Amino acid sequence: MLTVDVSRRVVSFNQLHFPVKATPSRILTLLLRNQGHVVSRPTIYREIWGYQFDPGTKIIDVQICYLRKLLKTLDAPVEIKTLRGKGLCLQVTVRRPA
Repeated sequence: MLTVDVSRRVVSFNQLHFPVKATPSRILTLLLRNQGHVVSRPTIYREIWGYQFDPGTKIIDVQICYLRKLLKTLDAPVEIKTLRGKGLCLQVTVRRPA
């Protein structure tokens, strides 16, 4: 099970623990709370940074890229999908036996 300890800033899966900075841990927590549902970019800006507008930066993309690499390193069966024009969605991936 993938877990995020926001206070300690640690992401864990299968007894592997990786330290993360505050912002990626908060974004991953938001996506986990809404697993399987689309979280819009305006929602992420509002929930994570308190912005009521899109500041016109790539900050979400940078953080999501970092989180995708982390999830791959952990070999976690989840994927962050980008739904163009809608937002981001954390989905459990199905692994087929080899």
